[in-house]
Amino acid sequence: MKNLLLLGFVVFFATKSFAQIFSTQTGIASFFAKTSMADIDARQEKVKATLNTSSQQISVEVPIIQFKFPKSLMESHFNNKHLESSTFPTATFVGKINENLKYTENGTYQVTATGKMKIHGVEKDKTLKGTLQVKGNVIIIDAELVILLEDYQIKAPKIMFSTLVEQIPVKVHLECERVQ
Repeated sequence: MKNLLLLGFVVFFATKSFAQIFSTQTGIASFFAKTSMADIDARQEKVKATLNTSSQQISVEVPIIQFKFPKSLMESHFNNKHLESSTFPTATFVGKINENLKYTENGTYQVTATGKMKIHGVEKDKTLKGTLQVKGNVIIIDAELVILLEDYQIKAPKIMFSTLVEQIPVKVHLECERVQ
């Protein structure tokens, strides 16, 4: 029994020592949608992300209230009427990179990540596409995705009886530094 317990500790710590964790607290998320009435444009630089290169697990957290708009009224409507950021303060993606990559070699790779995306309290299976660049002790991830508002029970912005937009293209840029 002692040998089995000892073997368990050795395996646990051996795999932990090979795990490489990359993280950021200053990722960028932005979106832009052109409509006939007004452009919907926002950006933020407080996205948190962690990538474990041994398990290929990635987690991303986007604080909704951190999105900044050119017009304060649009920002207020976004937070209070549409995303309800006091009730649903974050959007998240937790998943796994599907491609087997050599994180020890510099290079740029086309990748997909499959997991769960949660926005406005609604969780959906999602596969995201993007690029992952290994640059020494930094991993840069760029992704573009389209959020369908009805998928996440988000009230679409309207003027009078006309819906302005039903989907939002989102760009994410993460520069994750090695922390372990």
